[in-house]
Amino acid sequence: MLLRVLMDPRKWCQPSLTDVLQEISSKHGSQMHTTSNLLYMRDGIESEDLEKMSQISDLQFSSLKPEESNLVNEVWAFGGNPLAEHCISHCIKNFPSICARRLGVGKPVAWTMSEQSAEMRMGFTEKKYRNQGVFRTMITQLTHKLNSKGSPLYCHVAPDNMSSQAATRGAGFPLAGRWQQWKFQPS
Repeated sequence: MLLRVLMDPRKWCQPSLTDVLQEISSKHGSQMHTTSNLLYMRDGIESEDLEKMSQISDLQFSSLKPEESNLVNEVWAFGGNPLAEHCISHCIKNFPSICARRLGVGKPVAWTMSEQSAEMRMGFTEKKYRNQGVFRTMITQLTHKLNSKGSPLYCHVAPDNMSSQAATRGAGFPLAGRWQQWKFQPS
């Protein structure tokens, strides 16, 4: 079982929630693993945001293809297994995604996508294309797609991933609080 809570800094979860969940988990013979990341949210997207996107001469932007799920699975922190790859493929088929490709070369060099809760997830940029505005441009494009569908605009980033935090803020997403996930596994 998986439980996620988006925590607004003005409405923090009760401090004892983790203790209560740990107690319930142990009573039912399962182990609990907690993940806590930074939560970024925004209300919408303005036309000025779209105008600020980087134009990178040797890249074109498009959607990911389901057969590219293996690329995402290889680098995603929660991936690396067949179940994750199946989930990624399902997300690519059913929810908005954006990737950057070199002109004339099919393989993506960067991507970000959304999943069933409309959260932007699984972003990645090859080293050669980092710090050039590629990720910020993809986030802005994906934000535009999600906003046009009326979806909430949010993502979470690991506390030690400074470059993704900077790109997320650069795309107009202010820090909103913490993203908590509790995962329960049978012992």
